[in-house]
Amino acid sequence: MELLRESKVKSSIDRIILGIQAEAVSENNYNKEILKTANVDSNPDSLISEIRKIAKAEQGFTLRVIELISQVDQRKLFYRLGFPSLYDFVTQDLGYEPASAMRRIQAARLLQDLPEVKEKIEAKVLNLTVISKAQSYFRKKDLTIENKREILKSLEHQSAREAELTLVKLDPLCKFPRRKSKDRFLKNLWNISLS
Repeated sequence: MELLRESKVKSSIDRIILGIQAEAVSENNYNKEILKTANVDSNPDSLISEIRKIAKAEQGFTLRVIELISQVDQRKLFYRLGFPSLYDFVTQDLGYEPASAMRRIQAARLLQDLPEVKEKIEAKVLNLTVISKAQSYFRKKDLTIENKREILKSLEHQSAREAELTLVKLDPLCKFPRRKSKDRFLKNLWNISLS
């Protein structure tokens, strides 16, 4: 009986992992086909139409990947593959850059608490960066689901920087890592103004 249950779990894990890999392969193959057919010298209207179509497809793939990452996280399937964390699985096995991986993981985890986030992503009411910042904030607080909903509502249609400011207004002790490039820009600007 235990062997049968373990076999079903392994089969379920394999299906999820194959789903993630199939999404990645499908997206990669789709991108290759698009790149073959995309012609920069073509009619500007058709070029704009094509890029809109590709961007929409890419957004659909991203949302599906987030849903699958959420399932892998809930079931802790990354352990079965020998990864010590979901982050290691997403960066090493799926090949995402660290920042992209964190945005997807944060979104996947928020999706577990608030499934309606999926519709907000689809409707472009919230973007991955804002969701990631919100989830990072939520992890540091003891908030109810309703509190999270209210805060997310206040972050709708905001840029990442606006979301940071909104969250800092809620908690002045809240800190977000500064981007080095922006800090370097400000430092250079300060040096120029002193000269």
